Amino acid sequence: MAKNFNSSKSNSSEVDGGGPDDTQGTDYNTTRSNNTEIDKGGGGSAKSGAVDHNSTRSNRGASVGEGGGGTGVIGSTFGIAKTILMAAVLLTAAGVGFDLYQTYNDAIDLNLEDHVTDADFALNGDKTEINGEISFNIPEMGIFEKKILAQVHVTVLESSPTTDGYYSFEYTLGSGEQTYEFSLTDLDPVTVAKIDAGEDLELEYTTSITVIYLGVELAPATTDMPARIVTVETD
Repeated sequence: MAKNFNSSKSNSSEVDGGGPDDTQGTDYNTTRSNNTEIDKGGGGSAKSGAVDHNSTRSNRGASVGEGGGGTGVIGSTFGIAKTILMAAVLLTAAGVGFDLYQTYNDAIDLNLEDHVTDADFALNGDKTEINGEISFNIPEMGIFEKKILAQVHVTVLESSPTTDGYYSFEYTLGSGEQTYEFSLTDLDPVTVAKIDAGEDLELEYTTSITVIYLGVELAPATTDMPARIVTVETD
C-alpha cells in the first residue's frame, strides 16, 4: 500500500494519544507534531522540551552586566571618597604647618615675663610648710587652641640637706588669669631652726614654659625665665 504522508498527519492530529496503525508506515510528520504538542502541554519537561541555549546565554549576559555596573559604582564612590580624604589631609597639614609657624613667631615676639606674676610665698599656720602660688595670663599663640606646661622649681637657700620642690601646671592659652598653688613640706633641720629663731628665709625659684601642641611638647618653643629670689618672713 502506498504511504500517504499528508493523510497520516491529518489523522494523527484528530486522535489524542493514539499510536500509529500497524498496517501503515511511520509518519514522521505526525511524530514531530506530537512532540510539539507534548512540549506545550508538559510544562517544560526536561526530556520532551527543547532547551533554548540562546535564552540562557542572554540571561547570563544580563546578570553579568548588572553585577559589573554595581562594582563600577562602588569603585567610583570609593575613588571620590579617597580624593576628598586626601584633600582634607593636605588642607589640615597646611593649616597645622602655618599654625606652627605662627606659634613660633608669637612665642618669640611675646615677653612671657609680662604675663606671669611673681610667685608669693608664706608659712602656713603652724609654720611647718611653705606655701606658694603663681599666676599666668598668657594670650593665644597661633591659630588653633593650645596649652602650655609651666614648670616651677623652688629651693630654700642655705637649707641642709637641700629643701626644694618641682611643680608642673597646664594652662590653656587665652583663658585669662589662672592661679596655681603648691607647698614645700618636710623642711630640713636648718630651715626649721631658722623658723624657730624668727629668722627670715630666702627662696629661689625658676619658671620654664613649654607650648603643648596636639599633646606634644614643642621643645623649641620652651622659654626659661630668669631665676628670682624672694624673702619669706617667719615671725
